[in-house]
Amino acid sequence: MVAQKVKKLHGFKRAQLFQTIFVWSMIVIPIVHWLIFWLGVNLNSILMAFQLPTGEYSLFTLQQVIESLGNAGSKLAIAVKNTLTYFVVGLFMTVFNLVVSYCLFKKVRAWRFFEIAFYLPSIVGGVVMELAFVQFLSPVSAYTTAGPIVELLMAVGVPAKEVPVFLGQEWANKTLIFYTCWIGWGGNMLLFCGAFARIPLEVIESARLDGISGLKELIYILFPLIWPTFSTILVLQFTGLFGAGGPVLTMTGGNFDTQTIGYWIYDLVTESGSYNEVAAAGLVFTCIGTPIALFVRWLVDKVPAVEY
Repeated sequence: MVAQKVKKLHGFKRAQLFQTIFVWSMIVIPIVHWLIFWLGVNLNSILMAFQLPTGEYSLFTLQQVIESLGNAGSKLAIAVKNTLTYFVVGLFMTVFNLVVSYCLFKKVRAWRFFEIAFYLPSIVGGVVMELAFVQFLSPVSAYTTAGPIVELLMAVGVPAKEVPVFLGQEWANKTLIFYTCWIGWGGNMLLFCGAFARIPLEVIESARLDGISGLKELIYILFPLIWPTFSTILVLQFTGLFGAGGPVLTMTGGNFDTQTIGYWIYDLVTESGSYNEVAAAGLVFTCIGTPIALFVRWLVDKVPAVEY
């Protein structure tokens, strides 16, 4: 009897040892990845923010970035303005996607068609869609054929000289924002439709028996039930506050004051190799964005999740 217990104990300890070895062998890969590609890279970036291109330590680069943010006409200030605009548009689109997903969940007429049509732009490659969109909006030119949208405007009587240049000085930012809204349906719509589909039918039927309207059903019944999904998307959006943007590189190349922070970084590195200025800007945006993201996370956690 004692021998059997000792044998079982040894077997249990051996199983625990194998389990520990397996767990650590799986954990060591992401740990090494984090040490090299996050800690190493970011530590080097932080040090570069306090250096001159010559390698000498100085606050000059950091002060230069802060001064650029305060100058409304600087490229960095314009990039911040455009980035925040895309961010606000993204928040609006999240709410709009929620409403549209509710309509699809209610199975409005031809809801299958709309579900596919709204998600279709996300299936095609991003660069392909952007290039096709640019061709659709091609202006009247001696070198290229006008795009279908421009030809349609001229066909309905708009003179060629009055047709707006959609990717020109006046319309470029508006066109990019429209494209971002149009192309940004897929992901959030799928998440919201999936969250709605998980809600028990008994809850919805009970609300209908009480005579609840569609708007109240969405606000008071369904929205609290899908709050974990919505709050996660919201926190992720605030986490990428200064990373919001549109297809600037493909459509305008940063011209016509369309640059975002992402494009500003790309342009600065490729054109002049100003790694120190980019590192300083990243440090400033991190110091601003991190407290905001943490505050939103704290605020979101204050709303109790509904169990069902």
